[in-house]
Amino acid sequence: RKMADQIAVDFLKFANMDPAALTSALTKIRNYYQREYQYNNDDEKTFGNLNQRLANLGDGKDFNNRTYQKIMANVTTLNAIIHLNSQNYEAARRLANKKINTNLATDEDYVVLVKANMQLSNTQEANERCLELIQEGKAISEIPNLELYKQEILALMRLNKQAKATEVIKEYVALLTDFKAESSGNDADWAMEEIQWANKLYQQLR
Repeated sequence: RKMADQIAVDFLKFANMDPAALTSALTKIRNYYQREYQYNNDDEKTFGNLNQRLANLGDGKDFNNRTYQKIMANVTTLNAIIHLNSQNYEAARRLANKKINTNLATDEDYVVLVKANMQLSNTQEANERCLELIQEGKAISEIPNLELYKQEILALMRLNKQAKATEVIKEYVALLTDFKAESSGNDADWAMEEIQWANKLYQQLR
């Protein structure tokens, strides 16, 4: 493993990349297994001696390659969505927050974070925070993110803010109608289903 790690470091140098990226990657792998699977580093047959490998490589504290972070940002979002769909809400929230904290978040990261938060908590404070996150997500979205509008409706209903919810429902339906007009196939079918759901909800809240 030591030789393999050295080859990887040499390749990174040859490619004019920060060799500390290997330390960063191995650290993430180790932390993931420690967090998700209570991995014991003594289990060398399964995971290799990551602590020893990291000790050989150094701590990697000088690694600050913004280009690398941007490349990995899309992977982080994908992993967050996978965790969300697998109902691993804490992991999804952690990855979404990571994107936000490094100023690399997209509106999709806010969708993941809001959905995860709403699954994990239904307090007034948590729902109010979700509304704040939704507005932050809307502010950085180049085009309206329909899912943010739907989550806003759900959060407002949790807070018994029916009047505001009906306003957002009307916005949501208008956006869905435009989307449907420009779509076909499954996208158009989905938009139609959402319009029906929103209209039904609107009638209930009036």
